[in-house]
Amino acid sequence: MKYKLLGRDMHGLGLTLVIDPSLNRADPDGAGRFTTYNTGIRIFADKTLIPNTLYAGLNISHDLTWTGPSPYQRSSTFTVGGALAWQVRDGLYLSGEVRHMRAHNELGFGNEAGYATFVGPGVFWQATKQLALSAAYNVQVSGKAKGEPGNLDLTNFSQHLVKVKLGYSF
Repeated sequence: MKYKLLGRDMHGLGLTLVIDPSLNRADPDGAGRFTTYNTGIRIFADKTLIPNTLYAGLNISHDLTWTGPSPYQRSSTFTVGGALAWQVRDGLYLSGEVRHMRAHNELGFGNEAGYATFVGPGVFWQATKQLALSAAYNVQVSGKAKGEPGNLDLTNFSQHLVKVKLGYSF
């Protein structure tokens, strides 16, 4: 569910609220089926810095997960990310992003399991009025898992994040 709170054209700042519930059935160990419930709560803000040239975005999200057979395991991930996007030509944008994520072993902000910071480039292409393609690649540059050695959190997060999205409007 997505709701535009403010439009960038009218208010100078775009602000969108997204609530993304999901349900998954899984049997990863062959021990019987169980259900995972996920809810993502996201706020996206964006602003034009230089008209038709440079844009900034700030994303905040909190993903809540209930997993497993009773008693359910609970976890959450809180993410703050910022990006700058440059319009190379009409419909084509190149971007750079910094993203900081924190994993928790409960639904709230207590019992922290670890954290990681990612950086990387992205591209967005509006091929036609209905068709768009976006891709991003982020690499973990710092992090720490609770009770684990090292300068990265590879327990709770991947070292590399790749996201590709193809969108079509009807």
